[in-house]
Amino acid sequence: MPLTQKPVHCDCPAEFVMSILDTLPGDVQMAACMKCGCSDLADPVVSEDRPHDVQLHGYSLFDLSAEAREWASAWPRFAVVNDRWVYLPAHARFETGAECQAAVLAAAAQQTGVMLREKLLSLGIPAGPPPPSLPGELAGFVEMWEGLKLNQQTPVEQLLDAATRFNGPNRLAGDVLSQRSDLGELAVFLFRAPELERRGYGRYLVKNFDVAGPELLMAIGECLHQLNDNRTGELYELCNMLAHMTPAPLTLLPAVEAVAERAKDRDYYAHQDLVALIERWKAVQ
Repeated sequence: MPLTQKPVHCDCPAEFVMSILDTLPGDVQMAACMKCGCSDLADPVVSEDRPHDVQLHGYSLFDLSAEAREWASAWPRFAVVNDRWVYLPAHARFETGAECQAAVLAAAAQQTGVMLREKLLSLGIPAGPPPPSLPGELAGFVEMWEGLKLNQQTPVEQLLDAATRFNGPNRLAGDVLSQRSDLGELAVFLFRAPELERRGYGRYLVKNFDVAGPELLMAIGECLHQLNDNRTGELYELCNMLAHMTPAPLTLLPAVEAVAERAKDRDYYAHQDLVALIERWKAVQ
């Protein structure tokens, strides 16, 4: 099939095209027309003869089975409004571009502060599991399907594992975790765990949910006391976490100064990060 000039093979104007979900690798996208309902999996064909001069030549469309197209097309479509993903249901259709844009703006207002998990479930997802004919390029959609099975009954370490991965379901796992009332106590437990992975879960909770408290600061201080070098990268991660904490946990300043002194002759870059953190904290004392 020759290249098409938009990622959906239909005769409707390009202004009706919206992407479906946002979890596919690279530039491949599943897209749909909000006027006629046609959908396709498309890969843009580009060239870059000179640096930063990318030329789009068109889209190469995948040959999808009817079952794969139907399943992938059942997910909500999205548009980006003020750097936020705004979703519309798969069944939405519009006769004019103005109608489509008005629906997107209305959805943007309605979805403010709503979790991704809630948006997808309320707008509609495929009724059944992915078909065997679904191509590997749509593996991100399968990950989202599996991610929506996460709930309050899911073991907490399974949620933490999913939340700290670099894929679509990490946001869904985070949505479920955000509903827990024990994140502060959980973070303390994780920071005191002997396993590096569990302490990483603790840092995730601090950075993403602003958990705090005297016992948590004590547990973080214990972690700092145990670190003499940065062979595992944990010192960098702790420093990054501390820099994001608001207000600055100044009670930890002596512990940070001590670990900076220990790291001075062992890890130049970690030491520099720690010194910068110390100077920033002292400036707000």
